[in-house]
Amino acid sequence: LCDWSSDVCSSDLSAVSYYNSSEESNLITSAYRYYRESNNTAYIIQLNGTTLRASTTGTFSTIATLSGSSGKRFTAVTYQDLYFVSTGYDNVIVTDGTVGWELGGCKAELITDAGGLVTAGAHYYAIVYTLPDGDIINGAHSNTVTTDAAHTKISLTNIPLGPVACTARKLYRTAAGGSTLKLLTTLNTSDTTYADNIADGTLGADMAAVNNDIPKGLFLYVEQERLFIAGEVTRRSYVYYSEQYLPHYIPTGSADLSTVLPTTNYEPIAPDDGDVITGMVNVLGMTFVFKQNSIRNWHVSGTDDTWELSSIISKVGCPAPYSIANSPEGVYYQGWEHM
Repeated sequence: LCDWSSDVCSSDLSAVSYYNSSEESNLITSAYRYYRESNNTAYIIQLNGTTLRASTTGTFSTIATLSGSSGKRFTAVTYQDLYFVSTGYDNVIVTDGTVGWELGGCKAELITDAGGLVTAGAHYYAIVYTLPDGDIINGAHSNTVTTDAAHTKISLTNIPLGPVACTARKLYRTAAGGSTLKLLTTLNTSDTTYADNIADGTLGADMAAVNNDIPKGLFLYVEQERLFIAGEVTRRSYVYYSEQYLPHYIPTGSADLSTVLPTTNYEPIAPDDGDVITGMVNVLGMTFVFKQNSIRNWHVSGTDDTWELSSIISKVGCPAPYSIANSPEGVYYQGWEHM
């Protein structure tokens, strides 16, 4: 049982949860199955307190910590063999079932090698896109890895590609135990992997301030090879969307880059109706946006300047987020009086 207005599950229900026969120390507020095609493996992903965990056997390991999401639920989508998880209160997390990193960041993994140069300690990474008129800095981080005497190199994978106008990508890393991101190297526009074997003393200039922060949202949705993020907690009638085939890149625009970035990479869904988005669903290739008191059809095929948002097609909306479910018979959802 959850309060839709705060997305917090009641702590009065139970002090603990059980998975199989194991008693958990915190309430499990979400648990979903994620199938990874590339290794033919099914994972259970669950949120336990502030800990996002994964398991293939029933024994869970931590893949990310969501400090702002205690008692919250998450929504998730699978795209390009990865699992995208969002509570709306922390940055969207991307995972392959083994570790999680922030949307727009990359995966970092230790390499067993005693002959490398990476300074011992905890490190994380960020990617900056270079465009003709400036850099796009989204502030998203990789997961953190800790090098030691036996692990002196770091492998980076799932490095996101930039927009069409991108001419290069700059890779930044923290020094051991630090929080200031410093220039590590410059990548071309196509490489998605990198082997880091550089000491802290060789790192370059500090990363500039964030100018295009990736949005958060309560609901994730994939359509037309784009990632949609809906229900940002401070703008609950807005839907943000990525470029096609680039789910890790969602430009929100900024004044200094207005010539190369769209400044409205989002769609307001009747923001003045006193209502909030409660979900999105696809039916026979058609996108439907649910609010508490309405449903609208949103045509999102083709380029975004040709998209059309319909007028209200139903005034029986969905006041119960997370109840919307596709089926062979159509879409079921909890209305105000019945399913």
